[in-house]
Amino acid sequence: MKKRISKNTVPRNQNKEALLKLMREKFDSEVKSIEQGEDLLYSRLALSGSLRCKKCLGRDFVRTAGTRKIACVSCKHRQSFTSGTFFNRMRRESTLEYLFLISLMENGISVNASEFERHSSVCYSTSLNMIKKSGIVITRLMANEPLEEIHCTELKEVVKKRSRETPARQHPRLEQKPASGKNLIEPRTIKKTVQNSTTGEIISISLMEEHSHSFDQLSPEQQELFGIMDEEAMAFDHLWYKSNQSLQRFSENLSMVEIAGFLFERGAYIHKYRSVIPTPKVIGADLDPNLKESATTFITDEYQGISQKALQLYLSFHWYHSDREFWREGRFTNAIFSSPPITNKEVLSYVSPQVLQVAGQQASHC
Repeated sequence: MKKRISKNTVPRNQNKEALLKLMREKFDSEVKSIEQGEDLLYSRLALSGSLRCKKCLGRDFVRTAGTRKIACVSCKHRQSFTSGTFFNRMRRESTLEYLFLISLMENGISVNASEFERHSSVCYSTSLNMIKKSGIVITRLMANEPLEEIHCTELKEVVKKRSRETPARQHPRLEQKPASGKNLIEPRTIKKTVQNSTTGEIISISLMEEHSHSFDQLSPEQQELFGIMDEEAMAFDHLWYKSNQSLQRFSENLSMVEIAGFLFERGAYIHKYRSVIPTPKVIGADLDPNLKESATTFITDEYQGISQKALQLYLSFHWYHSDREFWREGRFTNAIFSSPPITNKEVLSYVSPQVLQVAGQQASHC
């Protein structure tokens, strides 16, 4: 059946297109037929130790030449050599394309579904399916590494494509739920008390812990100004009235509180700096900005935006391409050939969690 070409046929990066064309020509010169690809697939599965008899769990087989049929030396049970492996139920025609994708990954070349479609014999949907299956393998290995957590809303700029999870007629980012409950980190705060000189009322103030020393350096009158600001913003005249201070004294004290970094004046209003207001932070808000920028740039440059549904898989690809010490030559190949089957149903039903995992070069290199 003739391959349907997707709408995404215009290459964005001519240099990368030339590289992919060169890699395809090199691969085709080394693996010239489906039969040769099948032989290579069998030898690599045998080398990885993935071949096991479904009946007696034996590992020694005799293969029928030119087919996928193998017979167990111990019990004579016959089965396909792809049975129980990553390549379970894969069509023979897809063998070469999977081997080509593996060769690209091993050479550190990331590829999106549109690019792979242009340089293979499979359609866009199959290309996307193959890439996501590879991502699931990497994601499973990622779970064994030291990880950072980040809420998906911290990476909203890369979410540009719809999925089955996107609400009807809504933007793809609506798949991302606002952080709440356990997805928020409570700030480290400290309690301070000041007395309202007019009413005698004791006012309790919650401050971020790092601002405690600066607050203690303020005079009681200056502390009171901050304490009677019971809203994030208050009209200049209203705050002056509540302070019960002369205009000159009020202006002097307000200037000192502004210099200390607690309040600022904008137009006719006095505002509290948000940095001094105890506010729960979303998980990942403090993630290393270099790591976050690296992940977002990688996803944007290589995939031009993705869906929230698959976001974790592409963060795993970022780890793969950024941590070449861990993913030394041959490790991805071994991971694929040692992986259990991943069905199409698993790929279609995969949904990234709201709290994602990010691995950088800090990961252990065992």
